[in-house]
Amino acid sequence: MMRRGAALAGLSSLLVSAATLSAQSSAPEAGTYRGKCEYADRLVPFLGQGYTFWLCDELLVERKGDEGRFVFRSRDGRPAAFTGTWNEHALTVRHLRLGTQPALEVKGECKVFRATDRVAAVTCIVDRRGRGWAANFVPGDG
Repeated sequence: MMRRGAALAGLSSLLVSAATLSAQSSAPEAGTYRGKCEYADRLVPFLGQGYTFWLCDELLVERKGDEGRFVFRSRDGRPAAFTGTWNEHALTVRHLRLGTQPALEVKGECKVFRATDRVAAVTCIVDRRGRGWAANFVPGDG
């Protein structure tokens, strides 16, 4: 079985191709973005490691000072809200709220990837007591 830290690092590198994108420390502008959550087939082994991959067709970005929140929403399902504080390279996530359930204390981060000056992807990965959640939003027509 894969160690949890190694699994997180592997999952992070597989979600977004770093060869064409660069991680940015700044959040995208607050507002609603249309697109979808996308995952490659090569991520299937992580399902057996206790990860849930969130489905979405919209991303709501909220900012207030150093605090930030990414809410991944779908017309057909519950939202997933990743909340935390911006640091030098990413949003350090401390809470995850799934639908209307109480917020869970988690550890993880969200990164914004850019291609030139536009947002190309927003990726969040968090962990709590052997369970993990990931969302990988790609802006587009939705």
